[in-house]
Amino acid sequence: MTRTALTRTAGGRHRGTGPRRRLAPAGLVAAVVAICVALGPAAWAVFTDTATVTAGPTSTSAFSSGTLNAAGTPTTAQASGTAAVVVTWTAATVTSGGTGTVAPAGYDVYRATGAADAGTLVCSTTTALTCNDTAASIPNGSRYYVRARLATSWVRDSARQTYADTQPPVVTHTQPTSGASLLVGVFITAVNNSCGTGFVACGTAADTGGITATTQYRLQRPRTLGGIECWTGTAWSNTAASCGTGVFLTATGTTAWKVPGTANTAYASLGATYTLTIRSVDVAGNVAATPITFSTLL
Repeated sequence: MTRTALTRTAGGRHRGTGPRRRLAPAGLVAAVVAICVALGPAAWAVFTDTATVTAGPTSTSAFSSGTLNAAGTPTTAQASGTAAVVVTWTAATVTSGGTGTVAPAGYDVYRATGAADAGTLVCSTTTALTCNDTAASIPNGSRYYVRARLATSWVRDSARQTYADTQPPVVTHTQPTSGASLLVGVFITAVNNSCGTGFVACGTAADTGGITATTQYRLQRPRTLGGIECWTGTAWSNTAASCGTGVFLTATGTTAWKVPGTANTAYASLGATYTLTIRSVDVAGNVAATPITFSTLL
């Protein structure tokens, strides 16, 4: 069976062959036109013409062009030798056809070892302008960069910031503790229980960059006749070699340190005040050497 349709001529309507064609309602056409005008060519280019977006900072299309501007060069800060490295940066923007800017979808933060390697992903698709690198080991001289991201493949990297380790190691005293004031017998028992026999003090040293050398110590107390004397590992001495200004002796260990000696001998005095300084150095050359004091009582 053949279906015919009406066609318009100057004289009126005529029947003809072919499929029936429906026209879109006038209201729908007007709505579509209004949306297109409101968005403008640049908006269409960046957000709907996704087929033209490729890896790199610039996107072009038949409508317009857009540029993903890099985030600002990041900065780094660290509160202590074991704290997270805090990376911050200024926002990237997307310039679209001269009509203004919009924010990228997020940022990826990388820690690299050189000027061109991809590095290790530290923070993924964050919308904040800060990232905490909480890795247990962060080598001095690491280079951080921020990758601004829009959609999947439209990305742009910031310049790289070299991390400079300026924080000394964090030294912790297990025994004796800072400010301790105990009876001699109780004091010696506490040291032996925590450090083991054969040691007069113990603790730890930590740094995200690593500890480079064996820890050193200086344990001193006032002399009865004036001046000071220092613990050599076996006895008390006031010689320049053992107790001169700035002299430190070798402890055992690096990240877990111990001061050699017998607690019964080192703390045999019935009452005295002691000063212990542990010297620890990290791979960047930062030195921790903060003294603590403690005392024994009659």
